[in-house]
Amino acid sequence: VLWRRVILAVFWVLWFERTARVFEEKFEDLKSIWKKLVYLASFWASVAPSFKGIPLFFKFLENGKLFVECKN
Repeated sequence: VLWRRVILAVFWVLWFERTARVFEEKFEDLKSIWKKLVYLASFWASVAPSFKGIPLFFKFLENGKLFVECKN
């Protein structure tokens, strides 16, 4: 489930970054692009039927890593 979401997130984030660069002349750094990619892949995986009923909470830490917490 997660790997399918990762592939979709890569295409999604790169497509929007390309569009912003070409049409809006906006550029984001690699760290920001990576954060978006990790967040989208994790979020999309969490709402997949495989994870149904498992509450996940996402938070970016100061070092740029994603923290995922499961609370029951």
